[in-house]
Amino acid sequence: MKEGQKSIIKAISTMFGLIIGAGIFGVPYVVSRVGFGIGIAYLTVIGAGLLATHLFYADVVVNLREKHRLIGAASVYLGRWGKRAAYFSVILGMVGSLVAYIIIGGSFMHAIFGGLFGGTVFQYQIVFFALIALATFYGLRLVSAVEIFMTALLVAVMAIILGYGAPHIDLINLSTFNPIYFFLPYGVILFALSGLDAIPEIRDVLKGHVGNLRLVIVISTLIPLILVMAFTMVVVGVTGDATSPDAILGLAGQWGDWIKYVGAIFGFLAIATSVMVVMVNFKESLTFDLKMNKYLAWFTVSIVPLIVFLAGANNFISIIGFTGAIFGGINGILIVLMYLRLRKNKKPLHAVMKWPMVIPVAVIILYALGIVYELLPR
Repeated sequence: MKEGQKSIIKAISTMFGLIIGAGIFGVPYVVSRVGFGIGIAYLTVIGAGLLATHLFYADVVVNLREKHRLIGAASVYLGRWGKRAAYFSVILGMVGSLVAYIIIGGSFMHAIFGGLFGGTVFQYQIVFFALIALATFYGLRLVSAVEIFMTALLVAVMAIILGYGAPHIDLINLSTFNPIYFFLPYGVILFALSGLDAIPEIRDVLKGHVGNLRLVIVISTLIPLILVMAFTMVVVGVTGDATSPDAILGLAGQWGDWIKYVGAIFGFLAIATSVMVVMVNFKESLTFDLKMNKYLAWFTVSIVPLIVFLAGANNFISIIGFTGAIFGGINGILIVLMYLRLRKNKKPLHAVMKWPMVIPVAVIILYALGIVYELLPR
């Protein structure tokens, strides 16, 4: 296999593994509350908005002269205010993401190993994050190598769940609608489908083949979107109102304990492939954008989310919903603004896609409405 083809496969695995992560397990729960039809509409609209945002960000990162992440890119394109806004949203957003990974990753680890070794869910959550933090210490080379293997296993286990579950779908479970929860899915779905953290990483993986970046992004955004739709349809179709916040463990009541173990393995793989990319990106944001010593950056990335978790942040759905709507929305708006600034550059390093202005404007409106709703008092 040619070097360019290998780099494309690694890049797709990295972004695919990030998107198929913690957030997808919250999607069936919020969709089951509002109704499957509205949930699919949310997935379609937010998926389209994120695909555009991913492509905007691709143009931004390949036209940077230095190895920046979002904070540094915002500083270059938007100046001091952009850097401050990005610093706020990136740091807090990544902390929120990693807390969510601790919660659900440890839960799945407990479901797999708890029967053999004993211990509480809390203990497995601590062990899970410690192992991931150790793996992250070695950076992108280890992460990208592990991603291919773990993503292949992830797809295989997901195929088992979808294949077994499809014949058991009850169409009544897919025909409900509850307007009380109309806005509930927004933040969770935005969190679940975002692959922004992976884009600087896959630029590095592609190295001399950045011309393939857009192709990788389209594939790595649309395939997870389709899989999340299928996964949501199966889980909601089978469990209906009994859908659990983690999606998987609720299936055990319908299919027996075997699905708890298979699903927990699927969940653990999905979480592990995502959290490593997020942690590497977080660490390198501190290293490249804030000029922090790499060892101090790794320690910060490892300890801050753990402290927040230990302080009592343990509601999975609330955390990913808030993190997705607020910090994901701010990041998305900043990226669109950077893209618009880049379009004015007469001599970019690489060609920039000239989207009709209605598209970036519509994406900004999508994110802004989500932020406003999340901040409104309930």
